[in-house]
Amino acid sequence: MRVVVLLVVLLACKGNPPFYASVNAKVVDDRVELEFYGDSDMTVTVPGVAPTRLDALEGTAPWKMSVPLDKFKDGDNTIEIAFEKNGKVVTETVTIRKPPGAGKPFVRLADCASSGTSNGHAKLQAGDFGKIDYCWAWSDGSIRLGWTGSVGGKLTVGDQTVDIGKDGKAQVVYSLRPLILRAPIRSALSDGAGIATTVPFVFAKGVVKLEGKLSIDLAGAAKDITKALFRDVGSGTAITGDAATRSTSSLVYLPADKYRAASHFGKLTTVGEVGLVAIGYDVGTSRDGSKCGPYKSTSEKGAPGGDGMAPRKLVDIQVKVFDATTGTKLGAQDFKADDSIDCPMFASSKGSAWEKIESRPDDKTVGVWLDRVAEDGKP
Repeated sequence: MRVVVLLVVLLACKGNPPFYASVNAKVVDDRVELEFYGDSDMTVTVPGVAPTRLDALEGTAPWKMSVPLDKFKDGDNTIEIAFEKNGKVVTETVTIRKPPGAGKPFVRLADCASSGTSNGHAKLQAGDFGKIDYCWAWSDGSIRLGWTGSVGGKLTVGDQTVDIGKDGKAQVVYSLRPLILRAPIRSALSDGAGIATTVPFVFAKGVVKLEGKLSIDLAGAAKDITKALFRDVGSGTAITGDAATRSTSSLVYLPADKYRAASHFGKLTTVGEVGLVAIGYDVGTSRDGSKCGPYKSTSEKGAPGGDGMAPRKLVDIQVKVFDATTGTKLGAQDFKADDSIDCPMFASSKGSAWEKIESRPDDKTVGVWLDRVAEDGKP
């Protein structure tokens, strides 16, 4: 937001005023923002604007009003603002300085609404219209772009058109999933390299038309969005797109342990052409296994007591295979955990004890079966 100034406020009522009233004014981009202080039942009159009760304005004290900057001449503008309450009037004189050339219609990429979760981020570049290095994706695979612009203007981003509101703001919700569906599956599940697009945008107000291009780089969000897309299949949500291009020889596996990487088996395709989705789930009752270690602490406080051996819990899993086109379960395979599973290189400790390690069947063991499923096109 570009704030260029100014406010000089003079109370025009001699002696003690009959009630309290105050105004602040500042020039922001193409408008003057007025902030009023006082009782909510007052009526304020601004030159060129109809008399307005404060409680009819946005929010609570201070109440806010925007006046287009094109109503003012370049240089200093002195206006008188009147407050009326119970038949009594208080006036304030405000001097507003309009910089030469200010007030022309504009639009700017301002912010990106935070999702509050870690779903990866996109990098946005709109040239002279702004940039955002970290635009966090939402769980539905979208980003929510905040724009500022001239009040009353229309902004079109891709195939979406929104109006710039009275507050000079607008939001565009842009879905990243169509871009993900076109991406090579192994790139989408790893570093997202090369997954990017350019979206044209147009801002129009009156005879003014501003055009630009929004570059969206998904390298930081592709993996999380792709995993969420396939995990939804396990809940019965089919992948959208052309089912005729799907291949049951292309399979994606999401391990039961959410911290383990997703992997691909079979024919190399785009994300949208994957025909089978395999998802691991914990099943049965976990049980104690042999301990892992010995481990050495890297903490300056020293290692937990004992022999450095961490307790271990064995967790069995079931891998279910789903049709990506319909979300239908096609089959499943159980995998049992045992003490032959390798221990991790590192273990965590809390206080004076090592935390319990969870061991699930090795991805390589599961992978032997999934290779066969991808080869046969079914479980």
